[in-house]
Amino acid sequence: MNHVIEVTVTIDSTYQYDKVTSIESEAYFTIFDERYKKGKKEAWALKNQYAAQQNPFIEIKINGKYYTAIYSEATQDPFGDLEKTLKKIDKIKDSLNS
Repeated sequence: MNHVIEVTVTIDSTYQYDKVTSIESEAYFTIFDERYKKGKKEAWALKNQYAAQQNPFIEIKINGKYYTAIYSEATQDPFGDLEKTLKKIDKIKDSLNS
């Protein structure tokens, strides 16, 4: 079975953009940048669903279903946590496919 991993990230700086785009993964990434009008509206809508306030905020879905969210309010290194989570998902996918 082919599992689709979707990662949605809200950002508000070039540093955050560079961090998220440097992550190597087969996941599909959507980035909402609050520095731009359209990105701000979509980022706030996503963060409001989870009562998150700070950027970056990261939502991960597998096959369209919620898997986890990573809050800046709860971690010092959200992008490091994202990389660890994606590696964990890859290991789970590999074990399911073997």
